[in-house]
Amino acid sequence: MLYGLLWLNLGLLLQAHAPASNPLPGPLPASFALHHVVGWGYSCGGHCAFRFSGQSDVSLSLDPDHTAVARDAGDSRRQSSFPDGVTFDDRAWDVAWQGTWSERAGALELRLEPGKVACEASTTKGDKQEAVPCKAPAALVLRCLVRKVIVDGPEGPAPRKPHTRFCGTVPCAEDEAAEREAIGRRTLVCSGDEQRAPASAFPWVFGLGERIDTVEIGEPDPNTRYVLTPAPVR
Repeated sequence: MLYGLLWLNLGLLLQAHAPASNPLPGPLPASFALHHVVGWGYSCGGHCAFRFSGQSDVSLSLDPDHTAVARDAGDSRRQSSFPDGVTFDDRAWDVAWQGTWSERAGALELRLEPGKVACEASTTKGDKQEAVPCKAPAALVLRCLVRKVIVDGPEGPAPRKPHTRFCGTVPCAEDEAAEREAIGRRTLVCSGDEQRAPASAFPWVFGLGERIDTVEIGEPDPNTRYVLTPAPVR
């Protein structure tokens, strides 16, 4: 009941403050969540290779009084292989931000300051492990827009329209935009300054009323996919 009231009140607040020319389509939920998976790498001839892996969970909540809370928690590993051995750089983090949200020019804007921070990082080579300092989290300014993205189902890729033309291995830009509008799902896409990005890189893509995971897998460059998870957002 409380979630329903927050969902309704937040939608009314967003609509009341939205410019008539370019309003946020709504109402929006009061909370969002995503799971981010990374697994990619590349080699530089026979002399070196790099592998990046990790997972994280990002959440965002918006209260009717215009306060906002964000959290980013996860772990990552960078594996660097050279002729003289393999080095592992590991990190685990749990960072929370608090601040405010507002609606400006048809976008949801969040201004967040770091609060609770937990982080451990280390470098391991052979049998030697060394603790290293974590980078302090920065204040965030996020701009979030409701946009459609193509989302794969839990069983496999979303069906492509037969007429979609491909430029190399990816759909041509104009066809990709048309297809995204035709079969895409509405999401809240939050972007910020990449130089101040937390451990989970921008953009944060949240499902509306459903959880959509971000998956970055591939070699030598990661291919970013969005995947609908079977479990609903609670």
